[in-house]
Amino acid sequence: MTVVALAVLLVLEVVLRVLLEVHEAKLFGKAHPLAVLRCIPVVNDFVPFPENRLEPSNSKFVEMHELAHKEKHHALLRNFSKAVFYVLMAMMIVVQLATLRMTIVEIVLWFHVASVLFRLYYHWICFSQEDEADSFAAQKVGKGEARKELSRLKKEERATSNLFAFVYREHPDAARRRARFQ
Repeated sequence: MTVVALAVLLVLEVVLRVLLEVHEAKLFGKAHPLAVLRCIPVVNDFVPFPENRLEPSNSKFVEMHELAHKEKHHALLRNFSKAVFYVLMAMMIVVQLATLRMTIVEIVLWFHVASVLFRLYYHWICFSQEDEADSFAAQKVGKGEARKELSRLKKEERATSNLFAFVYREHPDAARRRARFQ
């Protein structure tokens, strides 16, 4: 029974990912050529698509933004979150094998469910850190410079909805980031 419920959750996730891809294509009038690969949960879990943008400029805003990440130890916090998750998952797998005597299919399905929940939590952490770094940088260089730099970034990156960015990316889209400094 558990396997059926987990399989239903997996199918539901695939359907929701397909609907999100269709929504993005309708919203922005262009489908990504490899969008179908994002709909396959395991593929996107371990090999996420890179963010479509150029190297960051050498502006003062970007410099202050990166300084905020460094001073607030954001990379350390992100990596610590990942490490804790994978240690807990390893412990869960050991318990599932030794005590609960689950099959490999059940273990993979449970791992995937936990991975989806963790990824959403992790992206929330990332978005919060990006907002914090943007605020820090805007304080240092001024809101006008922040708006200018985020407008430049908005022109460079592929447009996405907030939901799409939250599901697939570690950075909020530039339009959302810029709107904070109106």
